[in-house]
Amino acid sequence: MKLATFISRGEPRLGFSFGGFVVDLRSALEAALRARSIRGAASIAEQLSPPDMREFILLGEEGAAAARTALAHVEVEGIDGLVAAKAAVAFEEAEFLAPVHRPRNLFCVAVNGAALVELAPKLPDYPVYFLKPNSTLTGHRQPIELPPIGNTIPEAELAVIIGRKMSRVPAADVYDHVYGYSVMNEVTSPQIRQDDLLISRISGRNPATGELEFEDVPFTALARHKGLDSFAPMGPWLVTRDEIDDPHQLTISGELNGRSFCLDHTSRLRFKIPEVLERISHFSTLHPGDIVSMGTASPSQEWPMLEVDLFKEGGLVSVSIEKLGVLENPIAYI
Repeated sequence: MKLATFISRGEPRLGFSFGGFVVDLRSALEAALRARSIRGAASIAEQLSPPDMREFILLGEEGAAAARTALAHVEVEGIDGLVAAKAAVAFEEAEFLAPVHRPRNLFCVAVNGAALVELAPKLPDYPVYFLKPNSTLTGHRQPIELPPIGNTIPEAELAVIIGRKMSRVPAADVYDHVYGYSVMNEVTSPQIRQDDLLISRISGRNPATGELEFEDVPFTALARHKGLDSFAPMGPWLVTRDEIDDPHQLTISGELNGRSFCLDHTSRLRFKIPEVLERISHFSTLHPGDIVSMGTASPSQEWPMLEVDLFKEGGLVSVSIEKLGVLENPIAYI
């Protein structure tokens, strides 16, 4: 299924895609249960369709079965009644949040796309990752808010949503813990990265002479140049794992004001999902609803990656992944 978190009748609700509409899961499930003359339909629907995607994922198969029941009912009965009750809204009119807008963790894999790998003079032989604050998450068509920070770039990425708690899970078992996939724009400000550049002097003994030596090492903290509010647009959909035969056989692309800035394929990721999740779960427990963004797609020939400046260009940025959808966000200066 294609699931979403959207605003329905003034409140965050879970929804699903049907015929160009976003359908309120709770309302559709209640209608399905009433059609079967099940007592307490409203209470059951409320329990099985919480407004928070993370809570819904925690329901496991019980929640998934409830969603299938709601979809099957709509497929048979249609959505006219739900539209009249304002429990289904046309996709173009829906107000989206990130599908999982309050995860415990948002991990991002660094230098995992083919183009960045080719440019890197030194890389470890395992996935390297970092955290973005949850406050960076925002939804489809919500603005990317830019204070006067200078050069800022979009990064088109495949996002993986965790379905079951993961701790030291071997690569062979990783997919049993994946709930689904989504589209991520992992916005980054190279200008802030440059502004926040630090140089630390470290010491060590020369192995040949035993003398103490010093080296100046430049580094930058990731939190600010990747962590501003709205720097992780995601969605519009969370597509459940059963819908995607192979997440490494998907075309990924991006446009800024209609001009291509990236065109790539998920098969070209240096480290694939099993390797990445095995690595992360070895050191940090992953929880249901956690998000892992798999790394930046390579630029198109039309517009090299580091030349795509959201701050300078403004307008509308879109990221598309085959079978997952198109994520669009306007640029807003604040």
